[in-house]
Amino acid sequence: MCCGPYSAATDAVVVHVPAGVKLDQPLHIVQLSTTTAAAAAAAGTSLPSSAPRVIVVMGEGAKASIVEEFAHVSGANPAAAYWHNGVCEIVLEKGANVAHTMVGRCSWNPWKPC
Repeated sequence: MCCGPYSAATDAVVVHVPAGVKLDQPLHIVQLSTTTAAAAAAAGTSLPSSAPRVIVVMGEGAKASIVEEFAHVSGANPAAAYWHNGVCEIVLEKGANVAHTMVGRCSWNPWKPC
């Protein structure tokens, strides 16, 4: 099954649009990383990090528009650096259609731009 690697993840979103279903409104997924520099240091790393995962499975003939938004809360310092390693996997069955938009509300200093 497509969702195997995601089954134990704590920062994953799984979307399944069944065959023939057409969503009238965009689906808005918001992922907010709250990892702090102190938490990263406690884990033995130098940077706060986030590795969110999204998997979208579109059934045959399904249609959807998805807006994925990632933001990092680094406290009061908008220039704080962090590591973002997000992945979105989209599986389309025959005749399925998905429009995907990614919005990144990053700090001024991401190591990997959103």
